[in-house]
Amino acid sequence: MLLKFKTILNVLDLYPTILESLDAIAEVSDTIDSNKAQSITHLLMSFDFVFVAHLMVTIFGITNELNVALQKHDQDIVNAMSMVDITKTSLQKMRDEGWNLHMDKVTSFMVKYGVEVPNMEANYIVPGRRMYQNMKTRREQL
Repeated sequence: MLLKFKTILNVLDLYPTILESLDAIAEVSDTIDSNKAQSITHLLMSFDFVFVAHLMVTIFGITNELNVALQKHDQDIVNAMSMVDITKTSLQKMRDEGWNLHMDKVTSFMVKYGVEVPNMEANYIVPGRRMYQNMKTRREQL
């Protein structure tokens, strides 16, 4: 899990460089590679990607210490259970109180790198669903 945590952090840290590299690949490559680079760029510049990447960083940041401690062979059960409770409380606090902070962080990142920020109050239809379904706002969808 630590490797995944570091990978996501690196992607977010190198975000503009990754986008520039993909643009360069799209410009000089044949059609197939150019299309692949453009598809990846489109994915990286989506609200869904940025939202989930930041959410994973937050969650991994909370659970990483527990993960490392549980992998130690000399960990006693009382200490481990205490760490589980602390982690559970931290995750619940993030769930209950962390929405606005998370959205501010995501929105700031998107504005900084020119990614379109969707109107969270606008109606949204889940792709692939029938048109007669109840419309929801993006905020309700999340």
